[in-house]
Amino acid sequence: NITNAIPESDLTLIKQALATKSKQPIDQITVTVLQNTGAHARGGVLYQDGQGSGGGYWFAVKETDNWRIVLTGNGQISCSQMQKEGFPEAMIPDCCATCKPSK
Repeated sequence: NITNAIPESDLTLIKQALATKSKQPIDQITVTVLQNTGAHARGGVLYQDGQGSGGGYWFAVKETDNWRIVLTGNGQISCSQMQKEGFPEAMIPDCCATCKPSK
């Protein structure tokens, strides 16, 4: 089942993972969840600082009791990269079959 609901504890872990990846203070990050299976999640992130704000999408995979950020950004999403991570097709309808995986 894919839902946009997520336990608050998981949302906190995703926010912490995004803060670590972006090197942004956690209190300057706003996270929204668009889709969640319990093992895979995707959503949007907004980073705010004194210079304004920026953001994009994020994709995460749950590993044991933590979430690992697979991809963040604004560009194209590699189908092969997302499929390798086990994302259901319904969560990646906008992926690009010819795009190279991001690092």
